[in-house]
Amino acid sequence: MLSLKSAFHSGQANLLSIAFLISIFVISPISRAEEFLDPVVIIGSRHEQPLSEVLPSITVITKEEIQRSQARSVVELLMGEPGIEISTTGGLGATSSLFLRGQSSNSVAIYVDGIRIQPDGAGSMSNTSWPPVQSIQRVEILRGNSSALYGEAAIGGVINIMTTSASNAPPKSFGSVTYGSNKTVDTTLGTAGRVEDTKFNITANTTNSSGFAPIDHSVYPTSSTSLGDYKGHGISLGASQMVHRDLEIGFKERYQDNTYDFNATDPVSYAYLNSGIYMRTISNDTTLFAKIGLSENWFSQVDITNSKLDYQYTPITALAPDTTSATNTLNWNNTYELSKYHKTSFGLTYTNQHFDDGAGDLMYRESLGMFIGDSLKWGDFDFQLNIRRDGLKVSQPNAVSIGLSDTSGSNFGATTGLFGVGYHLTNALKLTAAASTGFRAPAVAELFPNPANYVCPTTSSCFNPNLTPEIHHTVESGIEYINANTNTRLVYFNTNTHNGITYVGGTSTQYAYVNMPYIVNHGWEFSERATWMGYRLIGAYTSQNPTNESPGATPLLRKAKEFGSVDLAKTIDLYDVGAKAIFSSSRYDNDTNFNLTTLNPYHIWSFYAGYKYTDEVTFRIRLDNAFNEKYQVAYGYNTPGRTAWLSMVYQQK
Repeated sequence: MLSLKSAFHSGQANLLSIAFLISIFVISPISRAEEFLDPVVIIGSRHEQPLSEVLPSITVITKEEIQRSQARSVVELLMGEPGIEISTTGGLGATSSLFLRGQSSNSVAIYVDGIRIQPDGAGSMSNTSWPPVQSIQRVEILRGNSSALYGEAAIGGVINIMTTSASNAPPKSFGSVTYGSNKTVDTTLGTAGRVEDTKFNITANTTNSSGFAPIDHSVYPTSSTSLGDYKGHGISLGASQMVHRDLEIGFKERYQDNTYDFNATDPVSYAYLNSGIYMRTISNDTTLFAKIGLSENWFSQVDITNSKLDYQYTPITALAPDTTSATNTLNWNNTYELSKYHKTSFGLTYTNQHFDDGAGDLMYRESLGMFIGDSLKWGDFDFQLNIRRDGLKVSQPNAVSIGLSDTSGSNFGATTGLFGVGYHLTNALKLTAAASTGFRAPAVAELFPNPANYVCPTTSSCFNPNLTPEIHHTVESGIEYINANTNTRLVYFNTNTHNGITYVGGTSTQYAYVNMPYIVNHGWEFSERATWMGYRLIGAYTSQNPTNESPGATPLLRKAKEFGSVDLAKTIDLYDVGAKAIFSSSRYDNDTNFNLTTLNPYHIWSFYAGYKYTDEVTFRIRLDNAFNEKYQVAYGYNTPGRTAWLSMVYQQK
């Protein structure tokens, strides 16, 4: 295996190794595995479609893959997926950024059970509020500009996380226990099912870990020796009642409470925080819903959700204030089936968000989006058309009361669209092409930066009225091969961004956030899934060139030009064994003095095995970063070394 590791340190070897493995499977006759190769997905058009009929670039992480991964977080689960890069500042509970197709971390839409996770005031999403991996049934990943389907900020793509939910089956219990490195113990227990006309589900989780030192002390020698301790617990539950065959009403509740011990790292302005800080994140979502069959062809669903997100810090300082965010959301989604080959989706989404930045500023963000889409299969052609109109208002009504100038806020609006076409050369081989537009409006904290953190243009106002929405234009084309052997897809994409919102570091003459005139990213994306005689292969490779072409701009940070993964496994009777390699080329980042530096490429190997003890109990073991490679995905922050994990998974039959 050491020779394999050495081979992967060559970019050419990366490509040749993947191509070789894939060629073996593509030419081999195998049996069909629907859920693995051609699952039914919703994310591509907002209604059910087999993956083989979908035009956008989509992958699915199945329950079996989730259990094999033994991931401790959604962030770990997503590492190595096509088009996805991860940047994190420590272990469990640390702040993480997710870059999809080279876009910024706040240009991806995350959904849990169809409900969009609302960002905080800065447009960021707390990954600690995402559901525990052990409660996830599957993940759908849509890559590329999706504003026409899912609204503002869905530029890099959309991730839909589906957790254990009520079903029509009799009640069944499930659970898992994982013990591993850094004294980590992860437990999940739950039950779900149906009794007469009532469906229900409940899942509880708890995690404790001593973590690892998040700070590289060779870079920040004055920082404290925090070990990155983490603890978290949560519960999700839901129930619904079948009033009659065409009406189901119910509720869903998710609560997660996590605490993480971390360090501030700037040796100048953050020096007095180097004793360490405890960050507590509390998230709570409550949803009421109704599913209605209005006719044999028309299905409608209404969701009303209240979401709360609190950041609490110990000790509290001007640079680490407690912040709160509360969002009310109304979703109305409809699917109308004109025929077996022709479906229309339409609806609206309304959100009202309140954000308190901890400095006495109360800010509001209100949005309304209306959408309609059409999917048609006509002979050998597949067509998709989506149009959406979004309007937003961002304001700080208490500006005068806290001593700032009177600012009524800003209004934004955009109409976005997507048109795609596919042509089936054969039953297995399809060509695709699509063009789309998208946008991202400024977050409230980008329009009203906290004066404790940034130098404002005047002493009386931190309002940034000239900040405008990002506008995105994307074209992509691809070729896809799906049969009983394999699901292979190659896509070329090109996204142009006008007025990209970028943090440049506030000075006395400029705001902390400005618009960059022109940012572009183009490249190739390859994905592969195949099975053969008990073997299973998952491969991903992305070659891209994200570039800020604005005058005087510096390179984009933490985005590699090449990255990908190969996962190969074999099942033998009650056993399965496998290996996974994740690799990335070098990336730019800023050092301690905000000078441009380079993060080295990395190649991480993991090995795993499982044993099906009974029909209901499976034991799994995994060795991550087996060669203990030292690498960084954010300058000055450590990543996990060699770790080992032992799990027991129970699923009642």
